[in-house]
Amino acid sequence: MHKAFQLPVMEFPLPGEVSTASEESSHCQKKREATAVKIALLLKSRRNC
Repeated sequence: MHKAFQLPVMEFPLPGEVSTASEESSHCQKKREATAVKIALLLKSRRNC
């Protein structure tokens, strides 16, 4: 008889834990806006030097 290999258990998030497409795009938009603000601040600080 062969020894059985124990397979890893994969846990899937419950539907309530999965982010929706609108939440994903909102998150991406917030990151993009934060990046734009950082770039604007860097450019502004360079002009002041």
